[in-house]
Amino acid sequence: RKQSDPYNWANTDWYDIALRKETPQVKYGLDMSGGSEKTKYFVSLSYFDQGSNYKTDIASFKRYTARTNIT
Repeated sequence: RKQSDPYNWANTDWYDIALRKETPQVKYGLDMSGGSEKTKYFVSLSYFDQGSNYKTDIASFKRYTARTNIT
């Protein structure tokens, strides 16, 4: 509309108000392995964080992962 009546015909960009242009992501990982001739070990730890698409962080996603192996 031409903004002749802004109370009834508001010109609002709801995508710009509610959504981010970019979504931040972070991923960290740590792997360790070693051992001797008879035994070997492996340990893996990771962290993943993805922010929300919304400007308020109401729907962010975080994941923690751990894995171990001993032979």
